[in-house]
This record gives sequence, structure tokens and C-alpha cells, in this order.
Amino acid sequence: MKTMSFSFNINQFNQLFPFFIVIDSDSTIADYGKSLQEIFPTANNQLFTKHFVLKVPEIQEINFNTLSALANQECVIESVQDPKITFKGSIELLHNTNQLVFLIFPLPTSYNIEALEFNNATYTGYNSFITDLVQSFKIQEILNTDIKQLHTTLNNQRSELKRLSLVAEETINGVVITDANIRIQWINKSFEKITGYTAEEVIGKNPGSILQGTN
Repeated sequence: MKTMSFSFNINQFNQLFPFFIVIDSDSTIADYGKSLQEIFPTANNQLFTKHFVLKVPEIQEINFNTLSALANQECVIESVQDPKITFKGSIELLHNTNQLVFLIFPLPTSYNIEALEFNNATYTGYNSFITDLVQSFKIQEILNTDIKQLHTTLNNQRSELKRLSLVAEETINGVVITDANIRIQWINKSFEKITGYTAEEVIGKNPGSILQGTN
């Protein structure tokens, strides 16, 4: 099997991986993706730890060697300035330049997406993937909100029905509830006392067939 190698210029790399960080052996950021530059405009040539915190896995000291040891592992980093902005990815060691490249993408949390949109982060290259991810998350968020609202509405309606049923049950007046076909669905105790009919006898019947007297 032939071994394939790839070579990209910086524009092509930005097109493919707009969220990347290149780290020098002194743990400074040598370069980083266009999308990250829009969020962290002053990070170039500064220490990685000045702008990012490694959350997964947790290590005591973050430097070039400890990051190198995490090559090919799944990592999660967050912004020092705003911990709610988080990214997930993996670290690769560039042997020919003795640098690390961190290939990451934003985790799809509502705050993360809003923050990235607020900073006008572009998703070039990852457009299809990130855009679909963002849209899917927003759709799910809308659905979750709708479900919560529906649940709240149903609970409120149940509470109101329970309250009304208690009132109807205790009133001295006869109360009858029918369906759309005017068939009895429920009666209160007063109706049973007034008419002499039990619920079992009248449910499913038309009220007129029970209450209408003979001529």
C-alpha cells in the first residue's frame, strides 16, 4: 500500500480547518485559523495558556512537552477570557518543524454558537459541517423549548381542570360534561342526587334521552 502525503498552503489549510492552532516549542501560538483570529485577534505570538485552558484531559502544567504527549488524543479547551466558549479536537506533532497543530471545532452549545456568531466567526472550509451542526443544534433547541412550553401549558391545564372538577363536584347544582357528539362523559354527585341516575347509567348517553320527560 502506498503512503500518501499532503501539502497545503496556509490559505488551503484555512479553507479545510478554519479552527486550528499551531504551537511552537516555546508554547507560543505561531499561527492560528481565520475563524479563531476573528474571536481572538491578539493571540498570535503569545503563550497558548494566555488564551486557552485545557479542560480534557486535565494536566498540572501545560507546555510543549505535555501537549506533545497528548498527540492523537481527544482534547477539550476553553477560552481564558470567556470559559463558556469551548472547543474540541486533537493535537498532531509536526516533526519537520517541531511544532504542534491543534485541530479543533467549536462545541455546539447555545452560548458557544451565540458567542461565535457575535464575533462573526466564519466557517470557511468547514462550512457544510459547522453550518449543519449549528442548524441542527438550533432546531433541537427550538424543539426543546417548544416541548417545555407545551409541558408547562399541559400542566397548567391539568391544574385548572382539577380545580374546576373540584368546584363542579362540590356544587349543589347538577353538572354534566358531554363530548362533541353530545354524549355524556362525566356527571357530578349532585346530578346523581337530582336525577337518581348513577354515572355508570348515563355515561355515553344523550342528556335529552335521560332528562326529557314524557308528554
